[in-house]
Amino acid sequence: MNFSLTEEARFFSGMGADYLQTQHGDAKNNWKPFMKKGTPPKWCRDRMVDVRHIKLEIAPDFDAKSIRGKATLTVAPIYDHTDFLVLDACEMEIESVLVDGATADFDHDGENLTVRFGATLPPDEPLEIAVTYHATPRRGAYFVGPDQGYPNKHLEFWTQGQDEDSRYWFPCFDYPNEKATSEVIARVPKGMTSLSNGALISSDDKGDYELHHWRHDVPHVAYLVMLVIGNYVKVSKEWDGIPVDYYVPPGREADGERSFGPTPEMVKFFSEKTGVRYPYAKYAQITAEDFIFGGMENTTATLQTSLTLFDERAALDTSSDPLNSHELAHQWFGDYVTCRDWSHAWLNESFATYFEAMWQEHANGVDEFEYYLDADWKAYLAEDKGAYRRAIQTNVYVEPLDLFDRHLYQKGAVILHHLRKQLGDRLWWKVINLYLTKHGGGSVITQDFASAVEEVTGKNYDWFFSQWIYGGGHPDFKLKARWDE
Repeated sequence: MNFSLTEEARFFSGMGADYLQTQHGDAKNNWKPFMKKGTPPKWCRDRMVDVRHIKLEIAPDFDAKSIRGKATLTVAPIYDHTDFLVLDACEMEIESVLVDGATADFDHDGENLTVRFGATLPPDEPLEIAVTYHATPRRGAYFVGPDQGYPNKHLEFWTQGQDEDSRYWFPCFDYPNEKATSEVIARVPKGMTSLSNGALISSDDKGDYELHHWRHDVPHVAYLVMLVIGNYVKVSKEWDGIPVDYYVPPGREADGERSFGPTPEMVKFFSEKTGVRYPYAKYAQITAEDFIFGGMENTTATLQTSLTLFDERAALDTSSDPLNSHELAHQWFGDYVTCRDWSHAWLNESFATYFEAMWQEHANGVDEFEYYLDADWKAYLAEDKGAYRRAIQTNVYVEPLDLFDRHLYQKGAVILHHLRKQLGDRLWWKVINLYLTKHGGGSVITQDFASAVEEVTGKNYDWFFSQWIYGGGHPDFKLKARWDE
C-alpha cells in the first residue's frame, strides 16, 4: 500500500551519504511514545478453520450505492471439536447461511457472523459455507460518480481491503495469516469493464448486464481480493509471455502510456534481481477516482489513484515510476510472501519501499538511488523527532493503520540497505532469493527473514535485528572540534 503519489516524504533532501551516522535530536532522550501507556499488545489471531477458497457473487447497485452478494467459503476445521465458526461481516444484513446446502443457525451482531454447525465437525474435512447478504458499505467498497460539483467525474465501483476493510463488502476471515484461492463473479452494467484478481474465465451477456467471472488460483489474503467496475479502455502489453495490462478512462490512453509504459521492464528487473520470476499469470494496473491511498497492491491487479495519470506537460515535472515500482514490488513482498500479522508489516512495506529505490537506481543511476534513501532517512528522522519513536516491529498499537508510518516505510527501507551493505551484494541477493523461495505463497514473521540471513551467511545476526528492528531509535552523535597548535 502507498499513502501518497510522492511516497509521503520526497520533499526531504540534502542528507549526506552516511545514513546511519547522522546527528539528530538532543541528548535528553525526550522522544514521545508511540502509544499511550497501558495500550495492550495485539497477538496473532487464531485460525479456527483453514479457508481454502473464497467464491464471491457480487451485484453492485450504482443508483442505491449498495451491493447484494453471496460469499461461499470452502473451509476445513483445524480444531478437534469445531462446532461453530466466526467470520468478519461488518455492517451488512445477513439474509441466509447454508452449510453444505443445508440451512444453518447463525448470529450476527453487526461485526461478527457466528455460524453454528449443530454438531462437532471432523478436522481437515472441507465444507462449504454460503452466506447471502446485502450492504451499503461505508468502507471497503466505494461508489464514485458525477455529482453537482463534479459533473464529469468518472463513474466507478472499486474496493479497498487493506488493512481490515474487506469485511465490509463480503464475509470473510479478515486477517493476514489466512490465505485462500478466490473467484469473483460480478454483475457488470452493459458497456462497462471489470477487473479482479487472476484471469477472466468468462463473460456472459445477460441482456442489460453481463456476468464477468474472474478466478485466481494462487492463495492470497482476504485484504487483497479486489473488484473494479467502470468504463475503461484496456491497453495490453506483456513481459516474457505474461500479460502486463493497464486500464484507463477513455481518452487517457496516452497518459496511461506515460504513467504505466515502463511496467514490463519493472517486472523484468524485479524478476531478475530476486531470482524469482513474477509469481502470477498476469499483472494489471487500473486507476480510480477519489482513491483513498496512492496505490494498493491487490494480487495481480494493482489499484492506483487517477492522479497518477499525467499529461504531457505534467510528465515533465513528475513521474509515476515511484508508485508503480512500489506496488509492483509488493507482488513479491506482501502478496506472494505476506506478513503473518500486522506487527510484522515492515516485511511488506519496507521491502517495497527499498525496491522502489532500487528501480530508481536501475532507471536513473546511483545518484537518484542515494537521493531516495536520503529522503527516506530524513522522513523517518522528522517523525522520530516530531511525532514519536517506536520499534519497526511492535505489537503495541490500536488499529493496524497506526503502524503504516515513516518507521515502517522509510526507516525500514534504509535499514534493509544497511543490512545489504553488511552482507555484500552476493550474499544479500542469496538471502532475498532464499526468503522468497522458501516462504513463497505463505505467511511470514520477522524471524523468517532473520533465519534466511543466518542460513545464507552462517552468522548470527540477532544483534542486528535486536538493534534495528526490535528496538527503536538510531545513533545520536554529538561532535566537538578542538584545534591544538
